[in-house]
Amino acid sequence: MYEYLNHLFDITLKNITPWFVWFLFISHVFLIGSFLLLGTLNESYVEVFSKVVRYFVCGFLILRFHPFRKHTLGKYDGQIIFISAMFLLTNEGMAEFLLSNLAKITKEK
Repeated sequence: MYEYLNHLFDITLKNITPWFVWFLFISHVFLIGSFLLLGTLNESYVEVFSKVVRYFVCGFLILRFHPFRKHTLGKYDGQIIFISAMFLLTNEGMAEFLLSNLAKITKEK
């Protein structure tokens, strides 16, 4: 039973993987767009979006690459690892930059 559930779980994650890559791309576009619209956003939106996406990415990586089974890298796995790492790095930096600059802009107004 465990092997069947593990196999079903693997198939589900493999089917979700291409959508995950697109989700990260769209999230990057949103963060860059929020950077360009710096003065018009509420800082709580940026903070909440950044945290939700970070938790989603971390949860997906934990589920996909958990240490309790043997892994073979598939077609998209290398891309997922690289894109997720880059996203977490840039998301953290951009979110902190946006939040600090939004605080300055709102103080000036």
